[in-house]
Amino acid sequence: MTRSVFSLVSLIIAVSGFLRFPVPVKGDIGQLDGKCPRMPSPGITFCTRVKDWQDLKRVVNIANRQNDAILILCPFHIIDKGIDDSATITTSMYLGCSEPHECIIDGGGTHIVIEGKNTSSIIQGIVFRGASKPALRVLPTTEGHQMICHCNFILNRVKDERGGSIKTEKDSAVTVGFCLFEQNRGIEGSAIYNRGQMEIYHSTFTGNHASGVSVT
Repeated sequence: MTRSVFSLVSLIIAVSGFLRFPVPVKGDIGQLDGKCPRMPSPGITFCTRVKDWQDLKRVVNIANRQNDAILILCPFHIIDKGIDDSATITTSMYLGCSEPHECIIDGGGTHIVIEGKNTSSIIQGIVFRGASKPALRVLPTTEGHQMICHCNFILNRVKDERGGSIKTEKDSAVTVGFCLFEQNRGIEGSAIYNRGQMEIYHSTFTGNHASGVSVT
């Protein structure tokens, strides 16, 4: 496992730039050993506010400039209006919500793309809903370790592509923990289409449907 993503120090990237504060995350991220960290402590005051989809993309792009960034988002419910307009993670990063399942991305195409040979990431506490393409994608040659933790994937409906919620490619390594996959649709993978290495634990799959082999 790439260690850099777990050597995250007490940083938070704010909307205005690279402001640094202590991050109240329980547990030692440096000693995860491939398992999901606990959710941030309730009542976090240092979180980044986003007002719309373009704003979310902007703060992710800011975080991409700082390797091993921690980006904790304040609760939001935003609409992704673009079919080919994803937020792309290109560097090792923790991206999470300050309140579990209160950061909701709704509609549009793929919400988050992860790419980069040495990119490792933790995505935690986010709801991916109503996507018309795989809501989260790990692109080819992304060889770092990705962790998808405490996320909900609901009502993602993909008509002409594999993977209704998560799609991974060759050479990827992904851990999925404490996630919910509900009422998703896709070709050969209503919830997940995986071409790399994947571990799934403590996750719930209900009401997913695919035209081929799927995890349901």
